[in-house]
Amino acid sequence: MAIIPSEDVDSRMETSGSDDCEAQQSANGVLKKALNTIQVSKPGVLRMEKALEKEIFEKWHEACEVMKTSSIPQSSIEPFLSHLERSYEGITPDITQKLKEILISQEWEYQLMEWKYNHGDDSSMRYGLLAFGRSPDKKFIDCIHAVYKIDFKIASKVDLTKEDHTTTLGLIEFTPQTKFMESASENCFNNFFRLKALEGFYNEGLIESINYAPNNTDVE
Repeated sequence: MAIIPSEDVDSRMETSGSDDCEAQQSANGVLKKALNTIQVSKPGVLRMEKALEKEIFEKWHEACEVMKTSSIPQSSIEPFLSHLERSYEGITPDITQKLKEILISQEWEYQLMEWKYNHGDDSSMRYGLLAFGRSPDKKFIDCIHAVYKIDFKIASKVDLTKEDHTTTLGLIEFTPQTKFMESASENCFNNFFRLKALEGFYNEGLIESINYAPNNTDVE
């Protein structure tokens, strides 16, 4: 797990002691609460993986990078967001501006933001999930960020197209060659990306559990 150095965003705490520790723990609890609102389907992801790895792509390599920054002073959130924008190509100025407008307000407990990006050569793509949690006294913010990375080569049998009625991966469009992919919806792909990010958080010990759909049914 990569920890974004607090010095990079001027988020060093000016005070210390039990009150600050309690505030940080409260923010951590809010983050877990926020991520628990995301419900995912495990069977849907397994079917998606089979279709993508064996039927859409000849080459497939995936990884998930997880970052955490704790106790960011509310007054330092704007430079912190600017730091994220500089660090990740998928975080656009529009996303940064939207987050600034939300996070400098007083009326929020947690916020979630997703982003997607590809390099334009159909060989790699990125999905990011940002989660912000604020301490009850509204003085500090914790942020955790998962970036799910895929490097791939599209199978020669797959016909990339811009025609209507194609399935979207959120980043590329293609004419599906399998029965499953023909029926796959954008929700299926979103479910796939979200579970990968949540697994990244879980594997790093940032959350204790993942909110699976009841009886492992598909997410609508």
